[in-house]
Amino acid sequence: MTTALFATVPGEDHGLGITVAADLFRDAGWDIDLQVGQDHDTLLAHVETRRPFAIGLSLSSDQRIDALIRLVIAIRLTVPHAILGVASHEDLDDDTLRRLVDIDLVFRDAASACTDLERAMRLRMEPYGS
Repeated sequence: MTTALFATVPGEDHGLGITVAADLFRDAGWDIDLQVGQDHDTLLAHVETRRPFAIGLSLSSDQRIDALIRLVIAIRLTVPHAILGVASHEDLDDDTLRRLVDIDLVFRDAASACTDLERAMRLRMEPYGS
């Protein structure tokens, strides 16, 4: 079973989308650790303890982009091997998001997110013979 951490960006008050995505991933056989409504320090402490290999973050407003940038930097320092993906609102295009934040994937829907994340994990593990 594949494990991933899904979380809302600190300060987000919209967690329905990531909760639905977590359920879809679970239906596809994933073990999802869902963290909704956590502040930056609490979420980072959770990441440090769990050290997930895959992390999906939900950003529903460009008003939280600073919080996303801060969180991604902290996650990269804590678990540099982690594959990071962000599901953002449709007003923030993929290229802009990737220029602003050091992420591996942009998720636009749960079905393609599952496929994209599985592919990224396989590619990341290839050099290790897994």
